[in-house]
Amino acid sequence: MSTRNTTVYSELRTRFPTWPELKAHLSSEEGGSLRIVDPAPDQPFAVIRSVKGSGAACAHAKDFRSVVWDVERNIPVCVAPRKAEEGGPPVSTALYVSECLDGCMVNAFVSGGVLRLATRTCIGADNTFYGGKTFAQMFDEAVGKSSWKTREGVAAAIGEGGFASFVVQHPAHRVVAKFVRPSLHLIHTGTVDATTGVVAIKYSVQGMVQKTYGAEKEVADLMERMQTQMGWRWQGLCFVAEDGRRWRLRSPTYSMLRDLRGGEAKDVDRFLRLRAEHKVSEYLKHFSDDRTTFWGLEQRLRAATRGVVDAYADCHMAHAVAFKDLPAAVKPAVYMLHVKWLNTLREGGHRIRLEHAIEVVAALRLFEQRRLVEADAYVRCVAIRRAPTQPAAAAAEHTEEGAAAGAAAGASV
Repeated sequence: MSTRNTTVYSELRTRFPTWPELKAHLSSEEGGSLRIVDPAPDQPFAVIRSVKGSGAACAHAKDFRSVVWDVERNIPVCVAPRKAEEGGPPVSTALYVSECLDGCMVNAFVSGGVLRLATRTCIGADNTFYGGKTFAQMFDEAVGKSSWKTREGVAAAIGEGGFASFVVQHPAHRVVAKFVRPSLHLIHTGTVDATTGVVAIKYSVQGMVQKTYGAEKEVADLMERMQTQMGWRWQGLCFVAEDGRRWRLRSPTYSMLRDLRGGEAKDVDRFLRLRAEHKVSEYLKHFSDDRTTFWGLEQRLRAATRGVVDAYADCHMAHAVAFKDLPAAVKPAVYMLHVKWLNTLREGGHRIRLEHAIEVVAALRLFEQRRLVEADAYVRCVAIRRAPTQPAAAAAEHTEEGAAAGAAAGASV
């Protein structure tokens, strides 16, 4: 693909010659409501990035999918690929076609002879998503498996003042496909004119071919054919025009699996969402590696639900602990359980049972369920006292046997 020069950034520098002026404009609605991550105290680099759902009316918003900006010189130093356009690629237009790659994007640029990394939100790429290894660590391990071998090798290939965008595939960061070894895929390289701020970008995706489609059906037929050949792990195709516009078409199967897996960073959040949607079994058909983890979380949730019954008995039956002194994790469920007894169970003379707690816990908001799962197991109170303020009739109606002792209270739920 030929090198593409973009003057978007140089034109903005001309209009707003200082960083404070430019920052104020880009943060405004007129400037695209872009999000800006300010530099750390010891470095001049800020991250400017678009936010989903904003900047639709701003012409340059898509050029700021993620841009590293030197605030001292008021100039870009690293530009990520543009945000993809809506819909499918245009017909009768020369396009560069490549496979979409599963993984995480890491941007790199050379400043002062040193290779510096950045994600969409963080200079240094020392942040994480799934926990464990940082994006920088995954990048380094992937570089070690590549022909560059080291960061110094990447820096030498890019050159001073140059930048590049990579997709990192790593076993520690799974979106849909499972990776057995780290690998690094170059997406594009670029340079910045230090005087004008004009950015030159060249796409370098391996296997990229140039193609012009005469009808939308050609694209649809290609997608169907490739999906049949490549299987469910195949993500789709990426189309890039000479002017830098991008389109991305994902296979329906991949999109379904991506939606099923969701965007959660933690296993517990994914498990609870899928459980609420009754999709755990469907998920495990495709991501069977999570079976042991999910079963462990299910057991913890069940144990926590039994803990809710115990906490209810201690608080509202044995009166061994005040509601305000209950652990924060069990309070929402205990409160809802008592409301359920007051509104529906008391009139019929029913006692609180485990099935009632199951219904209540299932109705909790997901963050409340997560708090239950992650909290220490509830421990029944040892010192039991009778609450003299409870009306005797109400106590008998509530527990049938009354709340004379903790053991009796535990037996009655």
